[in-house]
Amino acid sequence: MAKIKILSGAYTGNEYRYVKNCDEMKQMKGPKNNPEKFYLSNIASFELKDKDSSKKLTETIFGAIIGNMINPAGAIVGATAAGNQPTFTIIFTYENGTQSLAQIDNEMHTILQTMLFDKNSFKLQHCKSIEKSKFWKYALIFLIAISILYIW
Repeated sequence: MAKIKILSGAYTGNEYRYVKNCDEMKQMKGPKNNPEKFYLSNIASFELKDKDSSKKLTETIFGAIIGNMINPAGAIVGATAAGNQPTFTIIFTYENGTQSLAQIDNEMHTILQTMLFDKNSFKLQHCKSIEKSKFWKYALIFLIAISILYIW
């Protein structure tokens, strides 16, 4: 799951996840009574500060247990087979000039690179068409109304 955790600067203390709805990120952590909206399109650029590659503890333990069930030496193989999860520490620069220090996962890094390289292409790939969704919404309402009238 593509995630952004804001460490300092604008939006400090908030954590967002990408919901594949184009631009708006869903807030996971932060003020619940008045959540701050976070839009990818507000990001003008980002600078990579650090890349940390670490293994997830649960995957390592699970791999060691499964490996041990097959063969005692398999515990070592199973523990080392757990995949590395890269985490990036970056500095966002927003269109209004403010900045944030954030941590993102590998999936979010790819999404941001795609979006910043070509925003129009990104919108075509990731954004739901508002016109299409409105059409299907009204078509569904129309079909339900016709069905109710037919049953009556």
